[in-house]
Amino acid sequence: MNFQVIEQQNEFDALCKRLAESDWVGFDTEFVSEDCYRPDLCLIQVATRSELAIIDPIGLHDITPFWDLLLDPARRVVVHAGREEVLFCFRATGQVIPNLFDIQLAAGFVGMEYPASYGNLLQKILGHQLDKGETRTDWRARPLSAAQLQYAAEDVAHLDRLHKRLETQLDDSGRSEWLVTETAEWLQRLVHQEKQEQWHRLSGAQSLTPRGNAILRELWLWRHKLAAQRNIPPRRLVRDDLLVEMARRASPDPKRIANLRGMHHSGMKQYVDPIAKCIERGLAAPEIRVPKNRRGRRDDVSGMVTQLLSVALATLCRSRKIASQLVATSDDLREWAEFRLAQNPKAAKSRQDEIYEDMPRLLSGWRGEIFGNELDGILHGDVGVFVRNLHAENPLELRHVNDK
Repeated sequence: MNFQVIEQQNEFDALCKRLAESDWVGFDTEFVSEDCYRPDLCLIQVATRSELAIIDPIGLHDITPFWDLLLDPARRVVVHAGREEVLFCFRATGQVIPNLFDIQLAAGFVGMEYPASYGNLLQKILGHQLDKGETRTDWRARPLSAAQLQYAAEDVAHLDRLHKRLETQLDDSGRSEWLVTETAEWLQRLVHQEKQEQWHRLSGAQSLTPRGNAILRELWLWRHKLAAQRNIPPRRLVRDDLLVEMARRASPDPKRIANLRGMHHSGMKQYVDPIAKCIERGLAAPEIRVPKNRRGRRDDVSGMVTQLLSVALATLCRSRKIASQLVATSDDLREWAEFRLAQNPKAAKSRQDEIYEDMPRLLSGWRGEIFGNELDGILHGDVGVFVRNLHAENPLELRHVNDK
């Protein structure tokens, strides 16, 4: 496999000029995230239809031109499971990649496993076995070996063929627009998560009082600011459960804070006074009411009902060649069942545009087109799940209970 390693700024600038002439770019990254505030970018692997290159950003003073190239809507950008790739670009430019094609997401729309690893998709679609010998490598170490570089290059060497195969299958099945819609929604969620304060997502946060929420926010903001300054994971400073417990106790007394289990380590003593000040600010701040998350509620719909709906959905997805994990989670199914049991289905559908933000995912967009309404029969006892053939790839089928 022939590829160029880009280590000098002039080489990088020349590569960007060549990339600017291509309407198709595939890329991947290697990074380390275990011991830093944000992932530490170590390599960028880039492929066009005529060139393969590995960019080593460690020795370059400015790689912004590469990220800028990805923002041209006329240029198709192909990735696999590209969450971090998208975020690297967003943090550098403040924008998301407009013409993005994610191999992993596309595979789910044509009935393949989701989420599927790059190696599995490569094997199933192209029959190529990927060497994973460098999976646990330290990408920050220099110099990189020939084996490491070969491994990194292979992550993008086959993106063109994978993209062509999946694009053809999507076009043939009429699902290309589904992928476009889902990709846009996924990007929107990523940006929202990146911009939004995440303190309310800590386990136990929703059980706090409004005053406790105000305290937790102050603690979370302090921890993340300090973690960013030190470039370490926030949880390495103070664990999530300790922040929530401090917010629940709502005491700025340094002695009570220091006596909390988990705060006895010598390295934690330096945080007692800053934590006390955070709690004082939280006590003085306006209360914060966190809306209860509908997803995850278990009191309205039995877990057995959700399990039955999961089986029915999996059966529908098999017959329609789409990954059930892409369509809905168990929480999505529970939310849909709550909504359907609480409202008249016909009225709910007629009001879809009016109350779109409150509609369950299974009743909106492409999901609503092919799944949301079909599950109604299961919920109301008109449709059952039957064993069709114990030895078949899809052994179950859905049919009306009165059908023979």
